[in-house]
Amino acid sequence: MIKFTRLIFIAAALVFSSGIAQAQFYFGKNKIQYTPFEWKVLTTDHFRIFFYDKEDDLAKIAAAAAEDAYVDLSSKFNHHIFHKIPLIIYSTPTFFTETNVTPSLLPENVAGFTEFFKGRMVVPFAGSIADFQRVIKHELVHTFQFDKIPAVMSEHRKTTQYGPPLWFVEGTAEFWSREWDSEAEMVMADMTLEGNIRPISELYGLSGTFFMYKFGESFCHFVADNYGEDKIQMIYENWWKAKTFSELFRLVVGKSLDEVGKEWVYYLKKRHFPKLEDKDLPAKVTTPLTSDVFAVHPVPLRHEYKGADDWIIYKANKLGYTGIYMRSPATGQEVTLLKGERSPDYESLHLLRSGISVSNDGRIVFVGKRHERDVLYVYDLEAGDVIKHFEFPSLYHLQSPSWSADGKSIAFTGANYAGYHDLFLFQVADSNLIRLTNDVYHETDAAFDSNGNIIFASDRGSYGFEAYTNLFRYDLKSNAIEPLTFGRYNDRSPQQTEDGILFSSDRSGTSNIHLMKPDGSIYRITDFATGAFTPQLVDDRLIFSGYQSFTFSIYETPLDTTALVPVEAQPPLYTAWNPRRLDGTMEHGVVDYSNEYSLDIAQSAVSYDAVFGTMGGLQVVLSDMLGNHTWYFLLSNTASQRNELLESFNVGATFFNQEHRVNYGIGAYHLFNEYQDRVEG
Repeated sequence: MIKFTRLIFIAAALVFSSGIAQAQFYFGKNKIQYTPFEWKVLTTDHFRIFFYDKEDDLAKIAAAAAEDAYVDLSSKFNHHIFHKIPLIIYSTPTFFTETNVTPSLLPENVAGFTEFFKGRMVVPFAGSIADFQRVIKHELVHTFQFDKIPAVMSEHRKTTQYGPPLWFVEGTAEFWSREWDSEAEMVMADMTLEGNIRPISELYGLSGTFFMYKFGESFCHFVADNYGEDKIQMIYENWWKAKTFSELFRLVVGKSLDEVGKEWVYYLKKRHFPKLEDKDLPAKVTTPLTSDVFAVHPVPLRHEYKGADDWIIYKANKLGYTGIYMRSPATGQEVTLLKGERSPDYESLHLLRSGISVSNDGRIVFVGKRHERDVLYVYDLEAGDVIKHFEFPSLYHLQSPSWSADGKSIAFTGANYAGYHDLFLFQVADSNLIRLTNDVYHETDAAFDSNGNIIFASDRGSYGFEAYTNLFRYDLKSNAIEPLTFGRYNDRSPQQTEDGILFSSDRSGTSNIHLMKPDGSIYRITDFATGAFTPQLVDDRLIFSGYQSFTFSIYETPLDTTALVPVEAQPPLYTAWNPRRLDGTMEHGVVDYSNEYSLDIAQSAVSYDAVFGTMGGLQVVLSDMLGNHTWYFLLSNTASQRNELLESFNVGATFFNQEHRVNYGIGAYHLFNEYQDRVEG
């Protein structure tokens, strides 16, 4: 019998690309921590808010939103959580993607998550205070779900637990955190009219998709409207009474899940099918310019290039990667200009978050993520490549740049370390960056009007605290901001034309293209049952991005100014608003963050084998609240005789530090093994 014993001290594996093996879920991709944060903790009655320097104001807004949501959800769940709930906030989506709370790489469309083991809520700020508050409440619903179900089972001495279907988990979170909106209406109308409504028994096939959220939200609304909202509440209250979710649903509602599911599908058909009497689907009455791709943000260009002078430049996702493309409606030619997400320079092109703009001489400006911050890139058609890039040390997130008519200035939205999204003007010739706004409001979709001033969308209107956006004009001479539209609507993507300002708005219940004439009167141009966005005008042709059949495509249609439908104007009402911060009487103090380790995994086992005898061991994983520091411990013994007890111990301890860009690990272990097979034939 050969015995092998080794004691090794391993010091530091320096990984220049950062991220330990557990974070490498995709070949060649690592989670990088560019910025070391100085974390602080704000403690309230029910939460511990983890935030870093310059997030002080955002932390107080988050604390107030979390406490308000707690009061409402505690009543809905009839439940109290007896420990302080950890809420970790990041001031930009970029910093959020660097979090170590989860080792997974976070896609750009993740707005937040709740981690199960420690109950940590992790939420980034993406510019809109109202959306930030909604996401906090959405994640808090999950925290209550995780705490309520085990509490109910324990109270009734039940040990066998079953989990709710994911569509119900997310559906409840959406239902109790937001009002039904035009986005949800668009998705469900499209699914119904295109014949893609699925029965309840097949919703598991949508797990993990955005559609699953909207399906679940729609079903919860249906149950609440037809059987009472208390039925949603009673499902959680009576969890202990059944062994499956289907049994529980029948017990609470009085009908089977399949039966109510069929009623829901029938309701959706009755709700959406009549829309086709007066409304249309984009592909039925317009000309699709793209097919089989996810295409958004079209911009026209009149410029001689490759034998054509009429081009549409747009972003599209092909084969899982985002790129910038151009297509000639006249000739059908398509040209690939730039492929993103294949190098550190264009790690992300922000497919949905940021638009693009093109100057009259063929220079395309767009935003791309480079390392930890967004950069303005200028692509020249004649050169066939990016000729300039502009990086702003004080700004981390950029959005929707727009050229001025003379091609000398670029207007865009930018966010600094604190996270608030403000309006900026960049003068290209001398690289002069001018900050135009400096407040908590979310400015977006900047464009120049015919007088050289900037029109943009913002939630600074009277109903911005409810997440509605209206249009505004910034006068560059007087620095005054003038409201242009009013009301509980989402007015977005303004573009100046000779006839007035084109923009998209959900005034009709779903997003459609509208025109505001110089006298302030508003007319609806399109009337689609799903949605139309980001309008542009080329001569007498309307170009836009439309939603149909699960995807966005670029469409073209003649603009008939004689068929404009007047929209009732809302009375001018402009009242500034300010988000509620944490009341001082609730604040117990802010302290610097210190590592507090708690269990992630604790496993043990004892076994007996007729040949190898007894053996046993345990493994434990501890990490801090932010996931930056992790300890791994291993202990086991395989001795078969008393005199082998000490040398048969397997002991290991490893520490990983992922707080900085360069991650390192250090560990020591003693491993015992027997190479000789003791079983003889």
